[in-house]
Amino acid sequence: AEIGQRKYAVAVNSGTSALHLIIRSLGIKDGDEVITTPFSFISSSNCILFERAKPVFTDIRKDTYNINPDLIEDAITERTKAIIAVDVFGQPAEWDRISEIAKKYRLYLIEDSAEAIGSQYKSKPAGSFGDAAIFAFYPNKQITSVVYDTPVLIKENGKVKFIEIGKLMDFMIDDYWKPKNYKCLAFDKNGKISWQKIDAFVKHEINSEILKVQLEKGREVEITKSHSVFTIKDGKIKEVLGKDLKIGDYLVVPRRLPPSTTRIEKIDILDYIDNENVKFNNDKVILKFNGIGGGGGKYIDRYIKVDEKFCKLLGYFAAEGSYESNGGIRFTFGLNEKDTYAKEVKEIWDTIWPSYPAAIFCDEKSHRCTVSCGGRLHSELFKNLGCGENVYDKSIPNIIWETSQKNKKAFIEGLLNGDGHRRTINGSKSYKLKVASKKLSNGLHYLLLTMGIQSRLEEEDYFSKNGKACHSYACEILDMDNQRTSKENCIPRGFLSLNANSTRIQKGRIRDKNSISVATIDEWVEESVIDCPDFLLKDLAVLKIRKIEKRKFHGFVYDFEVKGLQNFIGGYGGICLHNTGEGGVIVTDDENIAMFSKSMRNQGRGEEDTWLSHTRLGYNYRISDINCALGISQLGRLNEIIEKRNKVASMYSEKIKGIDEIVTPFVASYVTRMSWFVYVIRLSDEFTRYDRDNIVKEMGKKGIQTRNYFAPIHLQPFYMKEFGFKKGDFPITEFVSDRTIALPFYTEMDEREVNYVVENLKDVIREVKRGLTR
Repeated sequence: AEIGQRKYAVAVNSGTSALHLIIRSLGIKDGDEVITTPFSFISSSNCILFERAKPVFTDIRKDTYNINPDLIEDAITERTKAIIAVDVFGQPAEWDRISEIAKKYRLYLIEDSAEAIGSQYKSKPAGSFGDAAIFAFYPNKQITSVVYDTPVLIKENGKVKFIEIGKLMDFMIDDYWKPKNYKCLAFDKNGKISWQKIDAFVKHEINSEILKVQLEKGREVEITKSHSVFTIKDGKIKEVLGKDLKIGDYLVVPRRLPPSTTRIEKIDILDYIDNENVKFNNDKVILKFNGIGGGGGKYIDRYIKVDEKFCKLLGYFAAEGSYESNGGIRFTFGLNEKDTYAKEVKEIWDTIWPSYPAAIFCDEKSHRCTVSCGGRLHSELFKNLGCGENVYDKSIPNIIWETSQKNKKAFIEGLLNGDGHRRTINGSKSYKLKVASKKLSNGLHYLLLTMGIQSRLEEEDYFSKNGKACHSYACEILDMDNQRTSKENCIPRGFLSLNANSTRIQKGRIRDKNSISVATIDEWVEESVIDCPDFLLKDLAVLKIRKIEKRKFHGFVYDFEVKGLQNFIGGYGGICLHNTGEGGVIVTDDENIAMFSKSMRNQGRGEEDTWLSHTRLGYNYRISDINCALGISQLGRLNEIIEKRNKVASMYSEKIKGIDEIVTPFVASYVTRMSWFVYVIRLSDEFTRYDRDNIVKEMGKKGIQTRNYFAPIHLQPFYMKEFGFKKGDFPITEFVSDRTIALPFYTEMDEREVNYVVENLKDVIREVKRGLTR
């Protein structure tokens, strides 16, 4: 409210929600018209449609890209009720002239200042014009990140994968950085973990300190000092910056991950091998050539049943399998395992592929026993199932994430038979997998979490006999069948509070024990004798920080955007990580708009209503406490952020000004302070939309993310179908839209990075221009 010089501010979950509530508050309804711009993010016109009113577009100015006041009066009819003007890219619209028009025709005036917080029009702040205004806090204004090799579980087109976040980002470059059909694991404030769509990927370069945060049970993550993780304070999940973490603090981690809702019961080999190198009929597959490893012309079944036997075989492969140099697969065991594990592998293999019987070879000298089986097709199949290329790359095969609980157990049994150790500690059975692949150890831990089984991760550095530095990774499961006493399944007493109904025995247990099992607490909560945060009885747990290491870092860091939840699960062993945040605010001097919006954001509750009392039909547009905490901290740095972004924009303009093919952003004389949202250039008139798209594509190939900004709203398929809009209706908007390119732009960007973007941009433009002249 202070920033917009207004009496009231109402926080909501997004800028779109803020616009909708203003439209609703003003009583705009079916049949009414609202004048707005076709050059904006689509929410500035969608909010009108939410109340079944009609957006009426007027074209923009070619220099500022804002709505052209000269055209507004011609669009006014007897049905016109309001004007929504947008401060595009952070530049204020011509508010004096637009305000005069609104006053003359007695129209409501709404300022969409989503992109312009901190900007000034003739020394008056953005957000201070009209009946109401909105600000938005979209993720690209605040970036907090993790390092390249942070592991995450994702779904790609419905298939679960375990992958490093940086490697996942690398795949985006060839596809213009679009999330496509990717999902990650995210959680909400109620402790519910679910698969959620990744809306955007973030990658940027930093030169600062990185923190390696290590928790109990071997969980760890590397984050930037400005990245947030989660703790619990006053019974609520709270975000805390990396730089504020201390040894002994508790962090929120997943206790259990949701299993995949799909179940793979059968696979088609053609989905996992290169179809160009095979021929097939309905149910058989064979390589096109009969070379070594090709199977001598024998067909193999196209379909494989995913059952306990096949999953156990994959477990054995993850532990002891490798690929023959001339095709085929081999499993290597100790000689003493010839009649146990080696024999079982042969039997399973012969059952699945009877046309390719396995053979056991023993070597007395090396005390080893080898099971040799299959051909080239099998090697290709196992590699593409995600089993890994070598001993350091071994991983959980992707189909295991999507199979049944009993099949997962069969996989784990095969894995432990091959590479595991069993022992009994205080009467409890312990299973420990020790491998050379960190991905496999970590993946097993995540797999166990989908089964509700807790484990401990370990990393060991050692030297081989010839003096080479080596690493081994372990995942230990203590008492797989009885998980009550596992740390993740216990709640520290600091998060519990007794009430008047508690008994002397319960008070004693709380006093004498450091933690109590979830099962016990769940029972006590039902009996109303103890208070405990609900989310600690669901998918989330807390673990204590054991160690924090700092190191200098210069390189790229990465993040996801997950709309609505603003967090995801990643790191070695799984940590709840904060990602980019979102929210919106309505600012106004009108008490009726403020009070109505407060009610409507909160399920229609009135000022005097109780939790279950609702005066009117409302929405759940509330903003989370976590986002508010982030927003408050960011607003405290607003002036600093604006100054830094101005510096980056100035560097760009200075370095681009000599390039004839580029028009730099125009800043109107009435703008006394510019709050740069993005830095958008425009190509000169000789270029077309096709040329612009080629430039974006070629920049992407160089690892530089650019994009067009904005697409005309009136040419979106829904608007063309609903209102009959067509090309040529708003020529300035279309001309500008076909030639704009948003360049990489963020607060900490330095001159070296700006130079890198500009030099590559010049090269790409020349290449595309040569194509034009030809």
